Amino acid sequence: MKTGVASKSLGVCAALAATWAWTSACDISADCLPWFSGVGCFDTDLGAKCSSDEATLKRVTVKPNSNDVVSDPGFENCESFYCASTNGSRPYCTRRCASDFDCNPGLPCPPNAPDDEQCRRRDRSNWSCGVVIEFGALACSSVDPETGSCELDPVTGKVKSPAKYCRVADGVVDVGELNEPTASVATDGGP
Repeated sequence: MKTGVASKSLGVCAALAATWAWTSACDISADCLPWFSGVGCFDTDLGAKCSSDEATLKRVTVKPNSNDVVSDPGFENCESFYCASTNGSRPYCTRRCASDFDCNPGLPCPPNAPDDEQCRRRDRSNWSCGVVIEFGALACSSVDPETGSCELDPVTGKVKSPAKYCRVADGVVDVGELNEPTASVATDGGP
């Protein structure tokens, strides 16, 4: 996870490029600015397909009106190994966040850009930081040292300090293939 100096240089790099792009009416890309090609501050994994391996992608529950976040080193396209599906979207790379600023995947698409998923997922206005899941180990930002699970509010029963993830707006990432991982069932008639 990038923090500290990397985060500051990302902000400075993005601010300089955005200023240049605004004054020249140009989107920051290899076509427009070949000298920016390969600069890491314009590359992001947010919204990218988590893995090229379909079996690995099936670890993420994909179904309408449901959200899931899974952490697995098999998500080779995700810098932090977090993969999410929100409201039935195809699984996409995400990361933990504290504010919407942390979910800035790049500069907006230029006005004449084609309407494709890659351009839509790069548009920062399509991203926000928020609670994606409400149960499980990845739902909390702090763990109860005695139980090793999420600390719950004794009054509401909800997670005390929920983890927030970068979340793409519904409809930006294509709909995923319905997938509900199920627990294995004993076939010998036993429990």
